[in-house]
Amino acid sequence: ENLKDDSNLRNSENQREQILSTLLDCFTFLIRKLAAYEIRNNSDNYLPFLDCSIDQFCENFIEIPNREVEGIAIPAAVNGLGLDIAVEIVSNEACYKVGNESTTPSIYLLYHCHHYALLYY
Repeated sequence: ENLKDDSNLRNSENQREQILSTLLDCFTFLIRKLAAYEIRNNSDNYLPFLDCSIDQFCENFIEIPNREVEGIAIPAAVNGLGLDIAVEIVSNEACYKVGNESTTPSIYLLYHCHHYALLYY
């Protein structure tokens, strides 16, 4: 009976992990779509930073699943969500802000070695 309870508990934990993974995938997909939408609808703000067309960039760098997104896609997602973020850069201790300059950032990210990590929110 005790082994059966342990097995049920492990199955329940596995199911919970699968559900959370699926939800995270869905959330990531929506954020990617939002970033692509922002870039397409405000292309004048982003085109100077790209070496290809807006559609090529969105299709090849943002909308592809399981691919890291960086650079211009980060502010695009933030602007699309209407959030303010601050990015702390490890290499030179610089900090720059994306979003409304008159407000306090709601999310702080750390950028190091071509990777973003959530510091706090």
